[in-house]
Amino acid sequence: MSITAISSLSHWARDNALNTALKALKNNAETTPTILSFDILDPEENAHPEKITIRVTRNHHETTKTTDIILKSNCSSCATTLLLSDCLQLSDNTEDILILLPPGVSLNTVINVAEKLEHHIHSAILALDISTIEDELWDNKPLEQRGLNGGCEDERTPGEFIITEIAWADTAITSEIPFTHSTDTEKHRAQELLAHLGTHLKIISCTETTQPICGCHQREDSIQRAQAGHLGINTQELTPITNKTPQHTPINTAIRTGKNFTTVVLTTSGILHHDRFASALPHLAEGNCRLRGTLCINSYGSERIAIEGIGPFVWLEQQGQWEQQEPHNTIAITGDDLNPTELQELLNQCIITGEEIAENLLNSTS
Repeated sequence: MSITAISSLSHWARDNALNTALKALKNNAETTPTILSFDILDPEENAHPEKITIRVTRNHHETTKTTDIILKSNCSSCATTLLLSDCLQLSDNTEDILILLPPGVSLNTVINVAEKLEHHIHSAILALDISTIEDELWDNKPLEQRGLNGGCEDERTPGEFIITEIAWADTAITSEIPFTHSTDTEKHRAQELLAHLGTHLKIISCTETTQPICGCHQREDSIQRAQAGHLGINTQELTPITNKTPQHTPINTAIRTGKNFTTVVLTTSGILHHDRFASALPHLAEGNCRLRGTLCINSYGSERIAIEGIGPFVWLEQQGQWEQQEPHNTIAITGDDLNPTELQELLNQCIITGEEIAENLLNSTS
């Protein structure tokens, strides 16, 4: 069994991506895949408000069967996982299946179920409305306020959902809601931003006239990309810039430029002073839509710290010991008005100097 899955924040983008995905799959299969569509019914349509109703539509060889299933759950992901597992186990192992997930439910739901059942994931697709990508990253309201409950106690913002899905996906299919009338400049800006956020993605527009080709899912790669702090950068596409400062050894700043957006990768050895880094962080993050990286901060001892920033939110996560790896600091920043030299110097100024280390040792022994 070969599985392709599509996730999205909107029914419209998801369903619009379906035809493009079907065209792409025709290159790899002799028959049209069976389509499994999962939809959460609106509360007004649900006669059981304390439960969740999922409509499962199975389209196989021009035969459509729709079933409404009521579950004792208020979590879309849990309900989808349960039903998806049952549906796949009842399917013919020779079938190719295309799965449409409920808006807000992650591709990882399908990936985990497929792994347990030892089924092959052909492609994991994120469907996006090209006119809203940048706005979604800066939206500070949780998905729940949109009526989307993709996970248990789901407090994710739209931006967090998109960034997580970019990590799990190998393909992004973009379209535009009718009557939004985005200009070509706005569309190119959004496409460029998506390319900066997911350098691994095969990006397809629904308006393309050429035969679409989806990416191929590699589970281990997607797991690595989904780890907090992972740069998600193709280093071969970066241009190195060497900065020499009086206090530190030469530092390599890497940069990926575009017409609208720039991604800068700041690196430095040494340990960050927590107070100085706390003061510098707002300046590193200000106006930039994406931060990610790994840090060594004195207040965390030998712990490796991941930094994540999506739109208006930035947070740190402990990632275990550095172990055999040399502690270092690497931050990738994506924005539309970056000064690589200033950002690198800002990070450099957070490093604890040799004089400070000697003074601390002297104070601790006195």
